[in-house]
Amino acid sequence: MGSSLNFDWFGIRLPLVPRGDILAAIEHATPAHPVRIATINPEFCVTAVQDPKYAQTLSLMTHGVIDGFGLWAALKLFGKNPPERYQGATLVHELFEKYADGSKTFGFLGGLENEAAEARAALIEQFPNLTICFAESGGRYTAGERPHEGTLNDLTTTRPDILLVGMGAPRQESWIIAAKNAGYTPAVAIGVGGTFAFYTKKVRAPKLFQVLGLEWLYRALTEPKHWRRLWRAIPVFAWYVVTKKNSSG
Repeated sequence: MGSSLNFDWFGIRLPLVPRGDILAAIEHATPAHPVRIATINPEFCVTAVQDPKYAQTLSLMTHGVIDGFGLWAALKLFGKNPPERYQGATLVHELFEKYADGSKTFGFLGGLENEAAEARAALIEQFPNLTICFAESGGRYTAGERPHEGTLNDLTTTRPDILLVGMGAPRQESWIIAAKNAGYTPAVAIGVGGTFAFYTKKVRAPKLFQVLGLEWLYRALTEPKHWRRLWRAIPVFAWYVVTKKNSSG
């Protein structure tokens, strides 16, 4: 099992931390000492190469976890000792379980129309004491823009301890940093991609696929539209990794 690793690759500079450390950081986070988490996978790395501004944005997050098997394997290939994979969807569900007593509050931002609100309803049915004080799509947001004032005002009023931003990369990390620059900083902000959908209509891959690092394959078989993302996450990422390895040794 690996330990924390100072990731400096693809223009991204970010500490990658193991499960125990990230959960401890979330537990002790405050708005004065915030935690901003990126769930890094190969597609993030490809986007960072193609868009240096996104690499800079990721570098402004405080912690990263390795969401994708391909990134973990690439780090091992370079002789690194990365922390274990800790998928964003798993992290989020463990937080729901840990704070099911209402001891920390959650905010849901993003997703498709009404998806955040639907996820909240489903989760409260599963965890009756879970406190989700904010659940909105946030409207249309483009990376680099200032967040909508109405959204910032609502978040400032409801004050969730843990804000889950489900806009997909690069928009979700861009929103987190743009909100920080606009004066809004929750104790914890996590970019969670399409996680809200797992609590509405979408089915996550069976446990075996998750354990083997093959959740991407399950999604490819069940979601044909996912192939375009897989092209970036597998062949394009592999090309960048092989090119880097050849140039470095």
